[in-house]
Amino acid sequence: MILWHLPPLYDATLYSEALHITEHLTFIAAGVVLYWPMLQATSAYARWQMSPGIKLLYLLVATLPQDAVALALIFSRVPFYEYYTHTPRLVASLTPLVDQTLAGAILMVIGKATIVIAALAVFFRWFSSDSREEEAVVATRL
Repeated sequence: MILWHLPPLYDATLYSEALHITEHLTFIAAGVVLYWPMLQATSAYARWQMSPGIKLLYLLVATLPQDAVALALIFSRVPFYEYYTHTPRLVASLTPLVDQTLAGAILMVIGKATIVIAALAVFFRWFSSDSREEEAVVATRL
């Protein structure tokens, strides 16, 4: 995430379709690698499994690279990407700096939303398994 958003690489992807496709393929591959241990179906065959608490911590830490990029885009006072400084604007008042700030905000919100959905799934699965275990203990005592 951070590497592809460095200005020289990012600008290069806008001038090369092959590099742009490579960038997006690496984003997809990184997403698969990120979520692989989180998925019940894939982690069930792993040598070790993360506990639900560790999965939640893992998801929190996983947001850091994306947050770094988003915060840099949001709080920068100069446009990072040369390409966007001279492209035609659909909305005249949308300057390159405002566009970059909006991009950072969208990256932050959408990125957090996906992580929150995954974290909620882990949390509720964890909570419901604890409830089932308690019910089983109570049932055996009766």
